[in-house]
Amino acid sequence: MMGDPKYKTVDGMIEALQVLANYMSKKLAETYFLEAEHDVICSSASVADCPEDSKDGQRLRALGWHVDSEYDEGYWAYFT
Repeated sequence: MMGDPKYKTVDGMIEALQVLANYMSKKLAETYFLEAEHDVICSSASVADCPEDSKDGQRLRALGWHVDSEYDEGYWAYFT
């Protein structure tokens, strides 16, 4: 995973937001799509919407995202 040149980079964060936008009703025009708690950013796109084993889920993992299963089925999250 860490071999991806976009891993934990600004470019990778932008790509991840573009991937996650595909799972939001208003795409990139969404007004509420992230929340932060301490050192983690959580997306409103759940793992039920974008499964870990999907092509997009694998890409998010390569970019440094993980599944935070603290709530319900889990959400895509990123440690800062």
